[in-house]
Amino acid sequence: MINQALHDMLQSVQVEKKTGRIVVLGLEGGHSRMCSLGMKDGEIVNASYQKLQDNAAITAILSLEVQQVRFLVVPDVPVSGFPGLYSINDILQDTADASRESSVKQGLQAEVTRLVTELINPSAAQMIETIAKNTSPGEQPKEFLDRSFEYAKMMAGKGKATSAFAPLFDKIK
Repeated sequence: MINQALHDMLQSVQVEKKTGRIVVLGLEGGHSRMCSLGMKDGEIVNASYQKLQDNAAITAILSLEVQQVRFLVVPDVPVSGFPGLYSINDILQDTADASRESSVKQGLQAEVTRLVTELINPSAAQMIETIAKNTSPGEQPKEFLDRSFEYAKMMAGKGKATSAFAPLFDKIK
């Protein structure tokens, strides 16, 4: 998920149609890394991160643990010839989608975990974590609930599981 400072910087550069470089200092595996996004008239025109360029660099930059973000005015920014270079809108939309999915996933998984710990016992939460790793609550909510329900039904009985899970199944319809 994109760092808020980087998100805000990208929005600002886009709105103000700036030309220059966004320089990002971040951590990767405990090591400091510096990378940059070349901007022209508020759009990304190139990106570099270590030996990566263009979209591969952008993807790597977005995964960094960002420490600092700065904008440097540079009047002549080289333009990459890479077709299909990610736009700021692409990046901001992807992060909005990821944020929504993460919120749904966390909410659904938290609710199911609460239910099974009440129905069965606290150690049942580990099974829900395992189910979530194999069947994403954000991407596959119905399948996640089905698998969790089957587990709860096996451990607590069909009647208890059905009444506990009914409101969740209604929510995802």
